[in-house]
Amino acid sequence: MGIQILRPPIESARRIIAISDIHGHYDTFVELLEKISYSEDDVLLLLGDLIEKGPQNLAVLRLVMRMAEQFPVFALLGNHDMILREIERPDRNEEFLRHLLSQKKTILREMCQELEVPIQENLNVPALKNLLLERFAPEIAFLNGLPHVIETEHFIFAHAQILPGALEELSPAQVLRADAFLSKGYSFEKYVVVGHWPVMNYREDKRDAKPLIQQQRRILSLDGGLGVKRDGQLNALIITPGAEEPFQVAYADPLPKATAKNSQLAGEFCHMLSWQDRVKPLREENDFVYCRQESTGQDFWIPKSFLWEHEDGWSSSDINDYQLRVTMGDEVSVVESTSRGYLVKKDGVTGWYYGMLDFHEKTET
Repeated sequence: MGIQILRPPIESARRIIAISDIHGHYDTFVELLEKISYSEDDVLLLLGDLIEKGPQNLAVLRLVMRMAEQFPVFALLGNHDMILREIERPDRNEEFLRHLLSQKKTILREMCQELEVPIQENLNVPALKNLLLERFAPEIAFLNGLPHVIETEHFIFAHAQILPGALEELSPAQVLRADAFLSKGYSFEKYVVVGHWPVMNYREDKRDAKPLIQQQRRILSLDGGLGVKRDGQLNALIITPGAEEPFQVAYADPLPKATAKNSQLAGEFCHMLSWQDRVKPLREENDFVYCRQESTGQDFWIPKSFLWEHEDGWSSSDINDYQLRVTMGDEVSVVESTSRGYLVKKDGVTGWYYGMLDFHEKTET
């Protein structure tokens, strides 16, 4: 089966705004739209993974559905958006129940809560699926009807990747899920804009969540890791016709915000530790464990809350030892507060801050 390609007519004077991987973060999505002064005059393209991994999946989906009815808003199918297709599969009742029981941030759980259906081991899955199909028919139909690719005069938008050659020859699997797309060496005539793979995974020098723009290869990667990384953010790519700079970026994240009360210089080094790395704990001190990265021999102080043990040893959530450059008065997003300082994010870059912070009061949206 080939992919579904949407080629919407877009007036040349309109701003095009591309956002990927909202992952059920309604408040962050709305904040980002406000931050970029989104209006009905803009063309908004959502590059898949509207739902799953976040706390407000139904709210995001319903907002997008309303926007798509009224304004030039076009959404693509992402691999996580296919979860509702499980409702229509009677051969996967066991997998459906396992997902429902194990995943706390899933649209399926929100649907059950809205219907006041208790989530328990002895759930009548066939009866529940029939009820979901009846009560959430508009939401299911909307997600299942999303195209795989949007093509315009100068751009191709997809969730995960595009391969060289004719678009019509691609399969849904090829465009919906492709890890490390940028590492495959492709270049294109039109700009290819994708999400799916967090941009932090590509960068070795710093932990930077801003979009990756490779103009020579004509590839733009947007996924800021929201809902996947502790320091994840929701990125927007803004394409403004006639602007001196063709691409602008903006982001929002759900992390606590604070103002720096002291300045500090940037560190000289940045050693990165990925969740895929194995570490060897050496000693503990308060809320930290001194660990050795087995692949490099590099030693790290890692917050205990970042570590977990599994069959093959120990691993850590993504972290670095970079001392971030901060000027008094800067606003930062706080990833973790520890006895040794704060792990913070400024302008999309995550690192350590050792001064004092004035935390902002959280406002309800």
